[in-house]
Amino acid sequence: MANNLSGGQFQSELERQIWEAVQRVGMPERQLCKMAGIDQAVFSRWKHGRRGLSARSLNLLAQTLGLVLARKTDLIQRPTKRRRTQAGGKKHGQLEQ
Repeated sequence: MANNLSGGQFQSELERQIWEAVQRVGMPERQLCKMAGIDQAVFSRWKHGRRGLSARSLNLLAQTLGLVLARKTDLIQRPTKRRRTQAGGKKHGQLEQ
């Protein structure tokens, strides 16, 4: 299946990830579009690099492919806040044993 997307010409990282998921699933284009509820002509224009996909279409494809859309900031694990310690490394209020 020679097309512009397989050559890596994506408008966004999200498009790249969805294209890779489409390739992994290996589902016929017609079936995928029907399951996702998007027009096959729209998918074809995207596949051949003629048009981008709307956010709605990308979301529908992602859901159909079992992907979860999330902001990168939501995926970054933030460090937990540590309690300040006194000199000697003992936490405030900690008793010596």
